[in-house]
Amino acid sequence: MLAGDTLSTIASGLAAAINADTNLQGIGVSAAASGTVVTVQSNSTNPTTYRGTTSTTATETILIGLPTNGAQVLVIGGTKTTGDTLTVTVFDPQLSGGSKAVNYVVQAGDTLTSIATNVASAITADTDLQAIAVSATASGTVVFISSGSKLLTTYASSTSGGATETLSLASSTSANQYGYNNLNELTSIAAGGATRFEGTANKALKSATVNSNAANLPDSQKFVGSATLSSGANTIPASVTDGTNTTKTSSYRLSTKGSASSSPTFDANGNMTSDGTNTYEWDAENRLVKINYPGSGNMSQFLQDGLGRCCEMIEISSGSIASVKKLIWNGNGILEVRDAIGAVIVKYFKRGQAESITTYLYTRDHLYSVREVTSSSGSVLTQQSYETFGVLTLTQGSISSDFQFAGMYAHSRSNLSLTLYRAYSARLGRWLSRDPLEERAGINLYAYVKNLPTSLIDPDGAVASVAPPPSGSRRSRCKDPFSDCQENSDPDCCIDNWESCSNLCKDIYFTPKDIKLCKVCCQQVLERCRSNSPFPGGNWHDCFPEFEF
Repeated sequence: MLAGDTLSTIASGLAAAINADTNLQGIGVSAAASGTVVTVQSNSTNPTTYRGTTSTTATETILIGLPTNGAQVLVIGGTKTTGDTLTVTVFDPQLSGGSKAVNYVVQAGDTLTSIATNVASAITADTDLQAIAVSATASGTVVFISSGSKLLTTYASSTSGGATETLSLASSTSANQYGYNNLNELTSIAAGGATRFEGTANKALKSATVNSNAANLPDSQKFVGSATLSSGANTIPASVTDGTNTTKTSSYRLSTKGSASSSPTFDANGNMTSDGTNTYEWDAENRLVKINYPGSGNMSQFLQDGLGRCCEMIEISSGSIASVKKLIWNGNGILEVRDAIGAVIVKYFKRGQAESITTYLYTRDHLYSVREVTSSSGSVLTQQSYETFGVLTLTQGSISSDFQFAGMYAHSRSNLSLTLYRAYSARLGRWLSRDPLEERAGINLYAYVKNLPTSLIDPDGAVASVAPPPSGSRRSRCKDPFSDCQENSDPDCCIDNWESCSNLCKDIYFTPKDIKLCKVCCQQVLERCRSNSPFPGGNWHDCFPEFEF
């Protein structure tokens, strides 16, 4: 700090220091200051995170706030001066050049409130931003910006030289409330809700509050509390009191953007019939056969073969057929996609897909999720990241893989993941229909992998299984010990396969946790084997993903 510094000059100096750092320049990190707010922008192809610290005796505070993708709040402050230019820049890989600046020139009759309204209108009216579903609304001097882009969207703000107005991008978060009935069916969705807050202090604390509610003290310098956030702008005070009964309070302004309010509905068999936006139709065997979208004549139709596998997807827009995809299966896996006349569109193999003369290769993580799509020469074309339950964000490129979270087939129009038995919504973190194993799989028939999405997978929509350990940590091949079980021909067949499955768990997994989860999977497949005949031996392979027999 310098003798003449103010909080605003400190922010400007910090932004200048970030911009002057050659190492940060090398990865595309830059910063801009507006008032006491420093906006840091990273164009790195790798994930970038930030942390703020101060010296032990510092009286200044640093708050790091990262906006969630698609949600941001801009606060108009200062005083109005006619002719000043205010700029909001939207960064998104889908935009030409990767960004688009929206300018507004302050008019003679403007107030701070009308400036906010006009900035929001300028953002919403921009045709380039409309193409990636970026829009804005205003309330008072606050502008709420949202993005429907599947890619990572971030924002920056600036003003013309000498401008008396200030633009402050506030930290942002996302919160939703969910309601359920006694069948674990999702009955309501609303934005906002209880949100966890954590904080630390530079000395021992006697007590703390968050939003005037008492917080817990897990250790002497840390507090944890909660506050109920509403959709839109929130101001949350946090107070701490030390051993000398000195109390300090800081207020944090947060913009909360959650899902639109809706009341999902289900039929008597437990199949979701509406999520508040789309409606779903099912056949007598509880298989998804149609999704109806808003508007007239907009739908996706799904046809099944004699084995219950989706063999054809028909996309209809405004009453006309837009595309037809015929799925060619090899056992429980999709091998090819063909068009309406049977011409091959895409071929799939274990590590990628081939379209016409172009081959794309996959890089997968421990859950089988596709993280990168590369060319045959190894050039990275797309990088994909996922939230805990699978919501996709393209962090680089625009070529999405057909298989995405946990190796499931992605139906892009509905944002659903399609498996052999069920459809999964990453946005909801739930299946749309009940588990075909019924209560034998657990009391919550809609839960995805027992709410353990970072360690379990369910590639078929029936049985949660252990995610494969890192490549090289176990053998990749072994003789298949499982036989097909036929009705009444061998009553002990299911038990024999179950014993082989349990023994194989001990042979190929190393940690007690993985062995236990594998054996749980074996038990679940045993129940399926006992109640279904004939029962192919290949079904036991579900407990050993990425293991070649």
